[in-house]
Amino acid sequence: MATNVTLVTSSYDHNIKFWDALRGESVKMIELPHEKQIANRLEISFDRSLLAAACTSSLRIFDIAKEQPSLSYNFDSFESNVTGAGFQRDCKWAFAASEEGSIKIFDLREAGFQRSQICKDSPINAIVLHPNEAELYLGDQNGNIRIYDLQADKMRPKIPIMPDIGIRSISMAPNASFMCAGDSAGYLHVWNLKNGEVNGKFSLF
Repeated sequence: MATNVTLVTSSYDHNIKFWDALRGESVKMIELPHEKQIANRLEISFDRSLLAAACTSSLRIFDIAKEQPSLSYNFDSFESNVTGAGFQRDCKWAFAASEEGSIKIFDLREAGFQRSQICKDSPINAIVLHPNEAELYLGDQNGNIRIYDLQADKMRPKIPIMPDIGIRSISMAPNASFMCAGDSAGYLHVWNLKNGEVNGKFSLF
């Protein structure tokens, strides 16, 4: 028996669509509230119950466990595009980063803002939570990887990757063994997080 595979996409038509990936059919849709709202990035929670949409100046979180998805939270305290978002494993809190250089944490149990950090010298393009849930890894427009220490509530020294070449995406292995970062020049950088060594730099084009 085939298992359903769902693909979620967003586009400039201001809609978020859910697709049956095996049949290539659109099965659900979320219409963003007005024409100025575009979802820059999407992230699904570990239990597949919530969808985070990093939108134009807001983080919108939808309940997708229902037949018809509905808006659960709207955090609109950003001054510019929200570029990345994600969830703590048990959905106790969510996080987001933006082009204004801000990193914000939202408590989903109290439905409110919890804390923030600002990187004043560069927009943030990507963000991912380390599996230890104590660190957020960020990729900025100036070509740096930054680490926000959640326990100490401070930024660690930045790690320069490619000067003035923006980091566009970051991904981390579930066991925190490796991290990958893609940049605007089309290169993929790979780190072994166990020993801190760079494993390679690969051209994608």
